Amino acid sequence: MCWIGDNIILKKIAERDFYVYKIGKIIENNIFISNIKGYNYVPKCPNITVPLVPNGLCVGSYIIDRYIIDRGYHSYKWVALDDTYLNERCLCLGNYDPNLKENVSLYKHCCIATFIVPKGAEYFENKYGHIVSSEIIYTGKYLKL
Repeated sequence: MCWIGDNIILKKIAERDFYVYKIGKIIENNIFISNIKGYNYVPKCPNITVPLVPNGLCVGSYIIDRYIIDRGYHSYKWVALDDTYLNERCLCLGNYDPNLKENVSLYKHCCIATFIVPKGAEYFENKYGHIVSSEIIYTGKYLKL
């Protein structure tokens, strides 16, 4: 998975620790495995710092008004369950956008885990509330879906 942002791309520096969320699975010793890249996170252990390098997205020989970041710790600034419909529970990842809701059944045996982007870390956030950061710490807290 790569992070995609629009032409207004601003690198931010975390002024304080803040919480973000990831989807994945828990294995023995409370280790979290990311659903996308399969990376393992140990509770309360800092991970290596990853430099964030935005690249212009090209179509043919044209650079379009979007940027991608392939490396970094991908997460969501907000996660919610939506029970609007009687026969369907939906998961909202990032921002509450009805067009981006996903059926919870797609995430069987998964959980939502809480992470911290630590003060001083570099990060980017797109309009969908998807975040990519240079540093992240798994809190050890999670909720089964």
